[in-house]
Formats: sequence, C-alpha cells, structure tokens
Amino acid sequence: MFKTVLSAVILTFFCLIIPVEPALKPAHFSKETEVAIVHLVREAVEDTAWLRASSRAEMELILKRFYTGQLLQEISDKAWDFVKIPNSWDYVVKAGKFKIDYVSNDTAAVSVEVVETDEITGISYYTQLEYMLLKTDTGWKITARKVLSV
Repeated sequence: MFKTVLSAVILTFFCLIIPVEPALKPAHFSKETEVAIVHLVREAVEDTAWLRASSRAEMELILKRFYTGQLLQEISDKAWDFVKIPNSWDYVVKAGKFKIDYVSNDTAAVSVEVVETDEITGISYYTQLEYMLLKTDTGWKITARKVLSV
C-alpha cells in the first residue's frame, strides 16, 4: 500500500514540475504564418482597388488576390453590382484588432474588428468578422467569412 501511495505522489510531483508540450502543436505555425495571414486579411479588408474596376473580369482579378472558391464569386458579383452604377463612396475601412483562432496545415481562422468610418460625419461603425482561410499554391486565400457581431 505504501509503495502505491508513494508511486502516485512521485508521479503527481513529476507531472506538476515537468512541462508538457501540447499534443497538437502545429509545427508549421510560426510568426511568418501569423504575419502572412494577418497581412492578407488586412489587405482584403482595406483594399479599395475594386472600386475602380472597369469590367467584371477586372473585378474578379483584383479580388482573386484575397479570395477563392464560392466566396470569390459572391464577392465579385456583389462588388461589380455596386461599382457598375455611379455612386459615391464616403467610407474609410480599416482592420482593427486581430485574433488568430486556429491554424492547421492548410486551413486557418482569424477574427478581426472591421472599422468603417464615414468621412463626412466622422461616425465609425464596428463589426467583428471571422475569416476562414485555405493555404493554396499561391499562398493563403479567404474561403469564407461570417459576421460575429455588429
């Protein structure tokens, strides 16, 4: 009985003082990966080149730098519908705080605070979005996004 209790105490002691690495720590997740993901999402949020697209094909080419798959088609369609009719765009859109939710070998999720400021009134609107990313042959691309809070 004494040996069993002593063994349990020793095992507990070693478990408490010896640091244990997480079992699923992704070896590929590095500062470079984090920087690449944040850079891509920031560029996608803040880019305004699409406002000057002169054709649907040009619109898709611009947005293809950031998006892929079905989301690329949806955003291209909506953005083209917006710019093909003359309008004024009086907002400055900036990416605020970032949080990388997870990264695996070829997928990632990042939450970002999007700040839209009306240049005329100075009023800012805050939206929390989550972006899902896929690592492609040409780098990380956004495959989905959802609104977390407005």
